Amino acid sequence: MTAGSPKETSDRMKQPGDGLTTSSGPLPGFLAALRIAVVAAAFTLVVTGLLVWNYVTHLAKDPLDSPQYLALQKQLAADPQNEQLKEAIRELDLELRQEYFRARTFNRWGTLLLIAGLITFAISAKIASTLRRPLPHPSTTEVWDEAFERATRRRLAAVTGLVVLLIVAGGFLIWNSRASVHQAFALKRALSTQSGGELAQRSGPQTGGSAEKASSGQGTQSEKSEKGPSAASSRAPVGNDAAPPEEFARFWPRFRGPNGDGVSNHPDPPVQWNAEEGQGILWKTAIELPGHNSPVVWDRFVFVTGATEDRRVCYALDADSGKLLWQREIPPTPESRGKKPKVMKDTGFAAPTVATDGRRVYAIFANGDLAALDFQGNIIWVKGLGIPDNAYGHASSLCTYKNWVIVLFDQGEPDDDKSKLFAIEGPTGRVVWEVTRPTGNSWTSPVIANLAGKLQLITVANPFVISYNPENGTEWWRFDGTTGDCGPSPVVQGDLVVAGGEYSYYMYGIRGDGSGDVTKTHKVWEAEDALPDTCSPLAFDHYVLWMSSTSVLACYNVKTGEKLWEHEFPDHTFASSPSYAGGRVYLFSKEGACWVGTVSDQEFQIEHENSLGEGCVTSPAFQPGRLYIRGEKHVFCIGH
Repeated sequence: MTAGSPKETSDRMKQPGDGLTTSSGPLPGFLAALRIAVVAAAFTLVVTGLLVWNYVTHLAKDPLDSPQYLALQKQLAADPQNEQLKEAIRELDLELRQEYFRARTFNRWGTLLLIAGLITFAISAKIASTLRRPLPHPSTTEVWDEAFERATRRRLAAVTGLVVLLIVAGGFLIWNSRASVHQAFALKRALSTQSGGELAQRSGPQTGGSAEKASSGQGTQSEKSEKGPSAASSRAPVGNDAAPPEEFARFWPRFRGPNGDGVSNHPDPPVQWNAEEGQGILWKTAIELPGHNSPVVWDRFVFVTGATEDRRVCYALDADSGKLLWQREIPPTPESRGKKPKVMKDTGFAAPTVATDGRRVYAIFANGDLAALDFQGNIIWVKGLGIPDNAYGHASSLCTYKNWVIVLFDQGEPDDDKSKLFAIEGPTGRVVWEVTRPTGNSWTSPVIANLAGKLQLITVANPFVISYNPENGTEWWRFDGTTGDCGPSPVVQGDLVVAGGEYSYYMYGIRGDGSGDVTKTHKVWEAEDALPDTCSPLAFDHYVLWMSSTSVLACYNVKTGEKLWEHEFPDHTFASSPSYAGGRVYLFSKEGACWVGTVSDQEFQIEHENSLGEGCVTSPAFQPGRLYIRGEKHVFCIGH
C-alpha cells in the first residue's frame, strides 16, 4: 500500500500525541444531569410562583381588612345588640386568623422546597456542564472549533444567569417568609413539649452554636463585647433626679400601675357608673388622634398618646377637670423619616403606654421613635430606634428605673439578633446599656420587681422568659417555654413570675430565685386551660386570674397552679387586662361594658355592670376615689 493511502492515514491518526483534539460527544451521565437540572428549574419556578401568589393574596394583607369582616362590623355598629351578629363576627375573626396562619405555614414549606429546588438545580447544572466536555477524536489541527466555544460560552452564561435569577428570587421570598419558618419551629417545639412532657427539650433552630448557650443560660457574660450589655455613648452620666419610690406608689406611672401588675392600693375606687347617662362621670375629653395606650397619671397630669401613619402626638390632660393642658407633636427622626411601619388595626400606631419617672414623660410609637418630654410639654430629646420588624406593630409599653427609661424593642425572629433591650438616660437620651436578645418579636411589656432579694427586670418573648439586672443589663436567669406570638405581659406574685399565653400553650409559675437556665429546675406549675392571647394576668392574695381569647375568665391558685373556676362572658370580647382595686376585680370589654366584682375560691361574684358608652381596649389607672380609662374616642375620669 502506498504512503498516504486512506488506511495508512487512519492508522497513523490513531497514535497518541499526534495532534488530537476533541469530538462533540458528551461524557456518560450528561443527559441524566441535564434532565434533572431542567426538572429542578421547572419545579423551582412553579414553587416560586406559588409563594409569590401566597404572599400577595394572603400574607401581604391584614386578615381584619376582609370586606366581609368590615361589613359585619358596620352592621354591628348599626345594631349593637344583635347577638347573632356578634357571634358571626367572632367566628369570622377566628376563621380569618386561622387562614392567616395557614398561609404562613404554606410559606414555610414552600420556602424549604424552594431552597431544595435551587440546590438541586445548581448541583445538576454544574454536573451537566462538566460532563458536556467533548471526547477525543482525530483531527489535523489542535485549534478548537470557535463556533463550539461560542456555543459553550452562551450555554454557561445562560445557566449562570438563571441560577442568579432564581437565587435572588428565592432570597427575596425567604426574607419575606422568615416569620413563617420560625413560627413553625416554635409550634414544633411546643408540640414536642406536649407529647414528651419535657419542657427543656426544644428543637427550634439556632445558628452559630447559640443553641447550647441559649439552653444553658451561658454566653451572656462571655459574649459581652458582642451581644451582651454595652454602652452606646461616652457622655458622662447625670445624677438620679427621678421621683422617690413613695411617689411612685402614690401615682400611676406606667402601664398597669407602679408594679405593672394592675393592682391598686388606693382607697375608695368607684364601683358604679353609666357614661351614657352621665352617672359617675366626672369628665370626659375627646382625643384627636387614635391610640390603644392606657392612661398614666402623675400628680395633676394624665398622659396619653395618639398617632396615625403620618402624625405622632403626646397629650397632657388636667386630672381634675379633663382640660387639655398641652399637646406636643413628635417630629420624625432620620431613622423613621419617609418610612411607614406596617401595623394591624388591632395594634395601631400608638399602642405602647407612656411611662414617667416623675420628672419627665416618655413615649414610643410604631415607627420606633422614642421621645422624652418635660411636664410642660417641651421636647427634651427624640431618638430613632429604627422601624421595627414586627408582624402586628410595636406595642410594648415603657417602664422606668431610676431616671432611665427601659425600652423592650423585640422584633424579627429569635436567631437574627434584631431584638434589643435598652436603658436610656432621661435627661440626656444617652444609652446607659443595651442588650441584644435571643428572642423574636413580642407585644409584652417588661416589669421590675424585687425577687429573691434583688431587683429583677422580667421580660417575655419567643422562646424565653428572661430576668435581667436593671442596673447593667446582665442576665440573672432564663426559662425556655414561651413560643409563638407572645402578648400577655408577666406579673410577679410573692416569689413567682407568672408568664405565658395561648400561643405558648401554657401559663407558667416560675420561681424567681434561680440563675442561668432554670427551665428544668424552677417551674412550679403550668396551666393549659382558658389561656389569654392579649390580656395580661392579674395576681393578688392567693389568686391569679386571666381572660382568655374566648372571653372566659379563669381563676387559679397562684401558689399551686390548681384551677379553681371559670366564668364566661359569651356576648363580649376583651383586650383590656383585668385590674384589682378596693378588694374588687375590674373587667372592661371591647364593647365598653365593665364588671366590678369579688373573687372567692368558688366564683366571680358580679356586684355591678357598668357602661362606658364606647369601645375600650385599654386598662384603667387608679387614684384615690377615681378611675381613669381611655375609650375609643375619649379619656374618662370616673369617680364619686
